[in-house]
Amino acid sequence: YDVGAVKARGGMTFTAVSVTTGDLTGWGRMFVLTIGTTDYMVACTQSTASGITGHQLPGYSTDGTTWTLMAYNTGTVSTTNGSAVVTGSGTAWTTHLRANDLFRVDAQTQFRQISTVDSDTQITLTGNYLTTNAAGSAYSVYPRFSAGIGNGTSFEAMNSLIYMCDGVRRPGNWNGTVFATTTAFPLSYFIKAFNNYMFAANSTANPTRVFWSTLATPETWPASNFVDVNPDDGQIITGLFNDGQSILIIKKRSIYRLSGNIFDPASPTYILTKLFTPPECVFNSAASWALFNGVWYLWGGSGIYVYDGGNTITRLPSSDRLLGTFNSSVWATATFNTLESAEGGQQAITLNGKLWMFSTGFGGTGPVLIIERNGSFWLQNTARRIWSPVIFPSGNNYNNLWGLSHRTSDDVFGVVLMDQAATTEAISASFTTRVFEYKNKQRFGLAYLHFRRRSTGTITFGYAIDEGTTVNVTVDITLGVGNRVKSIPIMIGSIGQSIQFIISHDSDGEDFEIYGIEFNHQDLRQ
Repeated sequence: YDVGAVKARGGMTFTAVSVTTGDLTGWGRMFVLTIGTTDYMVACTQSTASGITGHQLPGYSTDGTTWTLMAYNTGTVSTTNGSAVVTGSGTAWTTHLRANDLFRVDAQTQFRQISTVDSDTQITLTGNYLTTNAAGSAYSVYPRFSAGIGNGTSFEAMNSLIYMCDGVRRPGNWNGTVFATTTAFPLSYFIKAFNNYMFAANSTANPTRVFWSTLATPETWPASNFVDVNPDDGQIITGLFNDGQSILIIKKRSIYRLSGNIFDPASPTYILTKLFTPPECVFNSAASWALFNGVWYLWGGSGIYVYDGGNTITRLPSSDRLLGTFNSSVWATATFNTLESAEGGQQAITLNGKLWMFSTGFGGTGPVLIIERNGSFWLQNTARRIWSPVIFPSGNNYNNLWGLSHRTSDDVFGVVLMDQAATTEAISASFTTRVFEYKNKQRFGLAYLHFRRRSTGTITFGYAIDEGTTVNVTVDITLGVGNRVKSIPIMIGSIGQSIQFIISHDSDGEDFEIYGIEFNHQDLRQ
């Protein structure tokens, strides 16, 4: 009965853990990565420090509540009030700093943007530093990253370092304390680790090229370690994904699989294979991939798709059912269609037997699509726009689902904890089956509805013969014994060549679950 069940539930509560209305005004993509034994929640956030806007700065937190910006801070600095020149001691600025990074003396509150990096020991700011002179003082330079493609800055961990890139700035790394720039790293938009190699893809010069490092050494990138992925098809690479057995290369309208164990161009054992994808698919982000029910689920621009590790990606059959079958203020057809068509980068994650799907491209407040293992699903509307879900793998936050948040009512950004506590909000939803059509006319007799018994509420069970007027019958979902029950007989008593069923629920506070429709029919041969 559970297979293909239709279910609607009350909403889930979302607890604001950390919000800010100060310098941090916007968030990009968020990850949870591990350095040593410590788990870090890492994100890029837009800063308005000292009136400077448009700076995407990488930040981190170990608990989701207190955020700190990553910074290069090796050595000390001296500044002069009214001068734009900053002098360093014990610094290596030519390697690690870039124009547009943000500078400040730690003991002071003033930020200034870097105009030029003149040498390892001198930088020039875009404006004069107007505050108390500093001599031999601690400082911080916060690296600026761009919004990137799809879901913004790409992060990956290897060798107790967190690497990050955005396609504009030379990729950097962070060891939990100090930010540094990896000079040999290709200037690319996407990075992903696989089989102890670091892969990078989509540079400005080669938007269809995938590079890889030497084994377990992301600081070394041989010039011959690359493959061009159908460079003449007019599609850029929009993401990399590790499915555990290969690197999947996501392009706008196609997907390739790069598999193997030894990535040596002189003696290659790797294979590049193009996967079959339906022609209507549009792939904007690898972040929409999540392992669920033994297969990979992903957004494909016009529906939800599955990949089982073979050479074919197929549309999820239930996505036809998902599209516009629930109709109410919470599960509106238009709402889901908007969520699905938002190509800004859908994202997904699996937790506690459920698949959670989000969309960064959905403006204002938006729903979260949740699918259970038995195939039932619901859309959860929230008072916030939530995206970039992560799970802490250990510590006090173990097995909790977190997400970035934007509350449009007061333009507050921050982090929310989705505690999964169901509410008893009123549910009013409807589900329409496909049309069951037969070669000959049928005599439709009795019908039965299989459902989960509830303490209150009714189901309106309707049927339409030959796509005509719907006849409705009220089914009391409090009757029966046990959890899964079968309704009393519902007399159809009509003759026709097709039948369609419509199930709707009244606006009480109970969930509802429909496991099946049973109906009798007799073929009337001419």
